[in-house]
Amino acid sequence: MARYPLRLLSLCAALSAGHCAFAAVTLQVTASAHTEAAKGVTNPPADSRQVMDVTLSDDYTAVKMPKVELIYDFKSRRYRVLDTVNKVYVDYSLYSFAGFRAMELKNRENVNAMLAKAKIDTPLSRQVDREHELSVADGEAVKIDESAGDGMLEFSSEGRKLASWSKAGAKVGAADAARFAQFLRYTQAGHPQLLARLAGDGVIPGRLTFIVNTGVGVRTVSISVADVKSARPPAYDLKGYTPRAARPGDAVGGLAGELDIMLDRMAALTPERIAALRAAHPCDTAADYRDDQLLDTMLGRTECVLATGEPMLPFTPAQLEKMREDPAVALMLAAVSPKNKEEYEGAVKTLAELRKQAPRKAYVLKLLEANNRLRLGQRKESLRLFGEVLEANPVLGGAYKDLGDLLLLTGDSPRAWRSWDIGRAIAPKVPNFTVVNDFEAQLLKRYPEFF
Repeated sequence: MARYPLRLLSLCAALSAGHCAFAAVTLQVTASAHTEAAKGVTNPPADSRQVMDVTLSDDYTAVKMPKVELIYDFKSRRYRVLDTVNKVYVDYSLYSFAGFRAMELKNRENVNAMLAKAKIDTPLSRQVDREHELSVADGEAVKIDESAGDGMLEFSSEGRKLASWSKAGAKVGAADAARFAQFLRYTQAGHPQLLARLAGDGVIPGRLTFIVNTGVGVRTVSISVADVKSARPPAYDLKGYTPRAARPGDAVGGLAGELDIMLDRMAALTPERIAALRAAHPCDTAADYRDDQLLDTMLGRTECVLATGEPMLPFTPAQLEKMREDPAVALMLAAVSPKNKEEYEGAVKTLAELRKQAPRKAYVLKLLEANNRLRLGQRKESLRLFGEVLEANPVLGGAYKDLGDLLLLTGDSPRAWRSWDIGRAIAPKVPNFTVVNDFEAQLLKRYPEFF
């Protein structure tokens, strides 16, 4: 039972309210997880136990654990990871959660369909299990059965148990119940139908269990909730914290560590510093045209489009004719639109060779090469090239779009959105980001419960 201050309880009674809806509640959540590995699986996820002090506020949810605090800010749609020991934080996009899960759900559906078509002797995952693990649903709603007994509500589908929670718990307002379900969505699991059912009860149960078939085994998450209290927390702030500045050796090292260094540096830039960087990397003008460096000239004008989103500076008819006749320019243009694996492989070699003929703008060729290598599945090589491109010109906005695409393909949605956010802050007019903006709008419409 929630322990409300006597004055507030008296006020509730005076108003003859069925319950008092508070602006926030605090609670302690303990979540323990154990996986029974499927046959043939030798390395199932390790058992885990987390104790979390949680604040469910109007605009944000805060989750405190030893050495780290997570802030889910629904007003700004940001997600902040606070290192409470070193007093630094990293800022991410909330869209990265819904975006990854929506794409992962679609990917698993496609894999399931391919396995079924190939008639491979492998147990196929159920739609309800995929949706239960990822907390997103797509297509026709699955049937979930509910039963009650011994003070518990039980939920199953096709005879397999999905979840249960106690009827007893802390009575809270509708907004607080919805925030609790949202907390579970982000940090634990739960089918969207179950979380909607939980949010609708206006109760934070004392005990919950989620049973998730992950494909590598059955993972049971046991959750206990204690010390539910009303609260009036202020809007959170980051006083005493500074943005993380990754250093060599931080994060996971290697290319990912170098990537964090670059992303941290760019994410911390003020508008004034961005303007200074742009001034240090100006676009080519008509005066930069060179008859003896036609490839460099073309790359310079292409770079400006990717850096600003403005239309390409036009060539005069005579200059355009020379561009059409230049062999190096022709090779570059052919290398940006290969049609099959053999042509992609040839294009990668061509772009690398052409660097010798582009003394000023060879890094723009590296950007084209990075995208071709990405399509060949050479993700490590592509990531290295993106890093070299952005070291050469850190305000090349379109490169952040392509880098984010690569990171999303590797499942690294938090860094993908960091890259896209940096690119949009630097060059919001670059048309390449339209697809990202549209994707976010689609996520907001299809999965409003995340926001």
